[in-house]
Amino acid sequence: CRVVLTGDWRQLGPVVRSAAADSLGLSKSLIERVASLPPYKSPNSRCLVALTRNYRSHQELLAVPSKLFYQQSLQACADPAQTGALLGATAELVQDDDATTTAGSDGEEETGQGAGEEEAELAEFPLLFYGVEGRDVREDD
Repeated sequence: CRVVLTGDWRQLGPVVRSAAADSLGLSKSLIERVASLPPYKSPNSRCLVALTRNYRSHQELLAVPSKLFYQQSLQACADPAQTGALLGATAELVQDDDATTTAGSDGEEETGQGAGEEEAELAEFPLLFYGVEGRDVREDD
């Protein structure tokens, strides 16, 4: 009998809301528990295969998880035309959002245009965090 487990506990772990289940170790996924056993722990194990080529993300977005969780092994293989399609748009969004109208010292309105250098850096980085006010609504526990 052969069993194949697929997944990556580093990306999406189990969600356990029960204290009893947590105390029984169920907050650790089956694949993570199996991977920590001796035949799988060795870096040279043929029993555990890691997929290192990423065909979806920009290389800058892969840098942090690659360093923190994957011993610098992730390779960005996505088409740069796809992953960089919105570069530059980020700075425009930030500039539009940062443009503010304030009263100057003489009482006249002044329009601010953002931080210049910071906008130039954002134009080359493929990620934008944009704050949204909302509320978390869930089914009854």
